[in-house]
Amino acid sequence: MGTGTKEIVTQPEGVKKYFEVTLLGRRKFVASLVDTSVVALNETTVVVTGLDKLIATVDGKSQDFFGRVTFVLSKRESAWKIVHFHRSAMPM
Repeated sequence: MGTGTKEIVTQPEGVKKYFEVTLLGRRKFVASLVDTSVVALNETTVVVTGLDKLIATVDGKSQDFFGRVTFVLSKRESAWKIVHFHRSAMPM
């Protein structure tokens, strides 16, 4: 669930569409993690929580947005995959 998501997205097509609209839309984003916590649940599952900073640029003007993120990563065969993602805006 991304910040602008109004529904739970679980299928690969929906996840791809969310990121295409978010990352390839009119606003251009640069994202960075500001602070993180990593917890290994077992040898193949890791939870990453943190605070992020998005810099959005529209028509040459930049604006910062801060938020909270959670990633669940799972080792599938030889690669780590994001199997769950959530981002919400930082409360005012």
